[in-house]
Amino acid sequence: MDKENGKSPGFTFCICIGTCLGMALGAAMDKLAVGMALGYMFGVMYYLFFAKSDKEESNNDTQLKE
Repeated sequence: MDKENGKSPGFTFCICIGTCLGMALGAAMDKLAVGMALGYMFGVMYYLFFAKSDKEESNNDTQLKE
């Protein structure tokens, strides 16, 4: 139980959540296409900035084994 699940969210999950939130934002603005585009952009940006890459995870695994 001490080991924390360090798995980062997947790309598809980020896109889906961003698009869903963008649809809600677009419906509130009465511009659905703009809201979806903004949501997609925010989903991609979240993934690029906060998700760990596979290379970083493999480096962490090799450091733990040594």
